[in-house]
Amino acid sequence: MASPSLFSSLMKCLQGTLFSRMRVLNGQLSSHLNANQVRHGSILYSAICVERHPVVTSKKSRIEENFSEVLSKIEKENSYLSDHEVRRLKEQRAAKSKQENAEEEPSNIDSETVTALDLEDKWDAEIKSFTPASRITQADDTGDQKSLDRKLDSSLYLLVKQNVAGRDHWVLPQATWEDGETLRQTAERALSSVCGDVSANVLGNAPCAVAKYVPPSEDEEQPIKLFFYKAWHRGGNVNIDKGIASDYVWVTKEEMKDFCHNSYNRHLNKFIFDI
Repeated sequence: MASPSLFSSLMKCLQGTLFSRMRVLNGQLSSHLNANQVRHGSILYSAICVERHPVVTSKKSRIEENFSEVLSKIEKENSYLSDHEVRRLKEQRAAKSKQENAEEEPSNIDSETVTALDLEDKWDAEIKSFTPASRITQADDTGDQKSLDRKLDSSLYLLVKQNVAGRDHWVLPQATWEDGETLRQTAERALSSVCGDVSANVLGNAPCAVAKYVPPSEDEEQPIKLFFYKAWHRGGNVNIDKGIASDYVWVTKEEMKDFCHNSYNRHLNKFIFDI
């Protein structure tokens, strides 16, 4: 059994080791924070990419049409008969048997009974009289890019004409990060302050992309970091705050290049995909 003096010596040694380790860790943490404070000289922005999903299916390409026809043929060849098809076959056999046995008593089937062929004729007439709604809307005809009722088979993205560095640019709604809020909260504030009544679901707490701008060394400007968040449009109309932005549009990915600066559009292409 260890003596009390030996036990006391071990405890003192252990305490000394722990205190030394804590001093080292505190020093490392302090130097790490100081380094972060030195490196964190950038102006932080958050931008939000609001997407309106397609309302109707997109048109199939020729390859997709051919592939769909092949799948339909395979499914038809391998499928079982439906109840309607079984009924039609039974009625055909009954009619054939009636013709072969003309001397037999007439069938008990009422002449007013609706047969499977009668149903098919009725369904064919309904299909021929059906007129599907046009995929081209009035907003498409007039070229109204402020309307969500356009390009129904494509995703639309919200762009605003916002003052950036003293000039108006077409960008995603953005705002400067403020102390005490997360980058996601900054993105949500950008949408509510710039666009008003638009409601959207932000996808996650982490940004989907980041853009960096480092000014030339001779300039006294601070570096800029712009964090992008994606969101799905849920409802509401854009009500632009004229003090922050002057205009807005809902455009497709292909139309973005007609509005955004080339360098800005290259960053958007890194996380905006039309699938």
